[in-house]
Amino acid sequence: MTLSAEIHTAARVAVPLPGQFPSWSPLSVTVDGESQAVVLRQDGYLWVMLAEGVHQVEVAGLLPDASEWQWMFLLKPRRVEITAPEWTVTGVRPNGVPEDQVFFVPKQERAPGEAAYDQRHFSVAVVVDRQLEVGLVWKVHNTVRRVSQPGKAVALSIPLLPGEQVLTSSANVEAGHIDVRLGAGQQEYQWESELPITPKLQLDAADTDQWVEKWRLMLSPVWNSTFSGLPPVFEEGTEKLEPVWHPWPGEQATLSFSRPVAVEGDTVTIHQVQHETSLGARLRTAKLNLEIERSLAGDFVIQFPPDAEVMAVKLAGSEIPVRRDGDKLIVPANPGRQQIEVTWRLSAPMKSVTSTDLVTLPTDSANVTSVLRPSSDRWVLWANGPLRGPAVRFWTIIVVAALAGLALGRLPHSPLRSWEWVLLGLGLTQVNVAAALLVVGWLLVFAWRGRMDVRAMHAGLFDALQILLVMLTLAALAVLLVVVREGLLGDPKMFIIGNGSAPTFLQWFAPVVGQTCRSRSSSVCLSGGTVD
Repeated sequence: MTLSAEIHTAARVAVPLPGQFPSWSPLSVTVDGESQAVVLRQDGYLWVMLAEGVHQVEVAGLLPDASEWQWMFLLKPRRVEITAPEWTVTGVRPNGVPEDQVFFVPKQERAPGEAAYDQRHFSVAVVVDRQLEVGLVWKVHNTVRRVSQPGKAVALSIPLLPGEQVLTSSANVEAGHIDVRLGAGQQEYQWESELPITPKLQLDAADTDQWVEKWRLMLSPVWNSTFSGLPPVFEEGTEKLEPVWHPWPGEQATLSFSRPVAVEGDTVTIHQVQHETSLGARLRTAKLNLEIERSLAGDFVIQFPPDAEVMAVKLAGSEIPVRRDGDKLIVPANPGRQQIEVTWRLSAPMKSVTSTDLVTLPTDSANVTSVLRPSSDRWVLWANGPLRGPAVRFWTIIVVAALAGLALGRLPHSPLRSWEWVLLGLGLTQVNVAAALLVVGWLLVFAWRGRMDVRAMHAGLFDALQILLVMLTLAALAVLLVVVREGLLGDPKMFIIGNGSAPTFLQWFAPVVGQTCRSRSSSVCLSGGTVD
């Protein structure tokens, strides 16, 4: 090796020459053409004494018989020019500025018949790990990792991916390749890059024996991907199921990307609705509880009677200001699942036929519960609403009582006529069936007693029969007194049951409410029940 250096000095000084012992052996040193140079070996470098001025220093030396040579600097030159036709040189930028280390690898060709294991110098085992992060911005995290034992320097020129833009400032990129140098004790080298967003990306493993590659894909949910060519594998022991490729030299894989197609639909779901209305003589109070879930933040619009006075609005348990636009209440809902509670009152007299307030919601609703609370001084004659709700059984009982009265009037020796049995049956509807049968049986027993021939009966049996008739009469009179009190002085029973309902608590339930209202295709109406 011959080294020619132009060195500028401003004073008499010792200058370290490039190259560290024992990676090379200098044989001669000349300064400005003279061989009478003062040199010194120190700190593994060759130092030369120079006077003030510009000097031409030439050094001739020998290199060891090695598979590569690492050229290091204690005082890095400003610019270098290297002529080495039989060597592959890395570590010098296109403008001639050297890196901290310059690597020389001889261009050796294997002799005919020589196997790889017959060579005297073996290559360092290196893995090029490319981790592709495909999201809103496409990035590549590259790592060149030594897998063989340290102690030997290596210099590689690794091709970049199609369109790859290196972001690491210290990287040396030239002609689509990046120079990678690992010192004798260095285990790995990393650089960050960015990729353009493209519908298809082809990964090619370089056809070389200097390194092996590993590809890993981290795919964001905003992308769908399909693979062709070399199929991926999924490594065990990882938290995320990520495709990984271990290609051999020359193999390739093609990755196709596409955006998931958005599904048309609402951005809000109403999971549960509870609408409760309390009826008064002149004023009604209503409360609406909603459990909704939104994928996007936005206004949730509730439409109710325009004359209603909103008393309070709560969102997720916290009271918020009331924001109205005519008959519409606007609630600023957040993404996620949340509770909305609205309370209002309406000045309206109670009519003979009344129902819950009409409420319009922006989308279909599920699990809708409507509650109507009539006052205790009202007589509920009829109720209408969803199938799962209260039923007024009074009218069915009246029909059954009338049919039973007509049937009893047709019995032989009946003590009452049919219409008299019907009237009695209507009165007995306010007591339970056992008490009603007691009164009916009492009348039938007295009719049977009137047809008996008591002269043929034993005296003891006759007395027992008379006592039984007296007791039965007292029981029947007690039942009739209860009937009179319940029917004339108390509240008549309407036998309201169904879905936990009572005379002052009427509850309807609908699994889904989806019919449109007032020609509004984007809204649904909630009208729970009607009572008379």
